[in-house]
Amino acid sequence: MRTAAPANTDANQREFARQGGADAVSASLWPLSVDGLLLLATVGLLKSSGRGSRRTRGVVWSAFLLGIAVSLAANVAAAPVLALLPRRT
Repeated sequence: MRTAAPANTDANQREFARQGGADAVSASLWPLSVDGLLLLATVGLLKSSGRGSRRTRGVVWSAFLLGIAVSLAANVAAAPVLALLPRRT
């Protein structure tokens, strides 16, 4: 399960990019850009806050939240449609 989740997330992000009109190469690079954004934002958040200004912290938090939002949106968009309520015929 530990290796299946990241692979599934990457596949969902590629599919999300393809649905958005990206070509095959751009769609393949999409998960790397989202994960890279999250990685850099996480490093920025974990860094000592003594040197950074309030504006810098805001930008880093914004980048982190944007990365989470894009990743979540890709997973939701690629999820199968669930029938929570029975269909009325």
